[in-house]
Amino acid sequence: MPGYYSYYHILISPYLAPNSRDPFSPHVLWDASAQPPSTIRRVTARGDVVDLSGTELINQPAAWPNTRKLLINLQHMYSAWGPVKITKTDNTVVTVKDVFEAVAKYLHTRLTQAEYDLVCAQHPKRKEMIGYAFHRRCWASPHIYNVIYSEGVKRVDLLDTPVFWGCWPNYVDIQPDSVTLDMGFVPRHALPDY
Repeated sequence: MPGYYSYYHILISPYLAPNSRDPFSPHVLWDASAQPPSTIRRVTARGDVVDLSGTELINQPAAWPNTRKLLINLQHMYSAWGPVKITKTDNTVVTVKDVFEAVAKYLHTRLTQAEYDLVCAQHPKRKEMIGYAFHRRCWASPHIYNVIYSEGVKRVDLLDTPVFWGCWPNYVDIQPDSVTLDMGFVPRHALPDY
């Protein structure tokens, strides 16, 4: 398929793959901690920033061969929650939009007190890092600070780096009749100033 990035026998949509021109800079602009998937933008080959979420490009198949079941492992995420699971029960395939929406829903799940305590116990500075990420997300959100604050700590606050970087195939966690991808994130300063 033209434009898809090939990893052996799996092709990934160019809007999910890492930036092939500059691996240190994302070409799909999405801060998973503060922006809904409906605001995703992309950087063109000329360096222009254009909408991605409002175009037909977002409805492309996420991977080829087309799949109705996709698993996504998020890098640096607490593993007990398992991967993001996308299963299409109708006769359609998983799209780029499905991936971003499922990841956003997964990341914006509120932590229970028991989960928070367990994660904080893993490292002495973890509680401080989560608190910083939580307040940063509250301030970065386009919504009122107190509303976001009242929603509490979410899984996304466990990410040290909340900006989408890209996906690549995972050949270790192979599941029958599905494709497994790993998704990575980069720090906010990797976003270009547009």
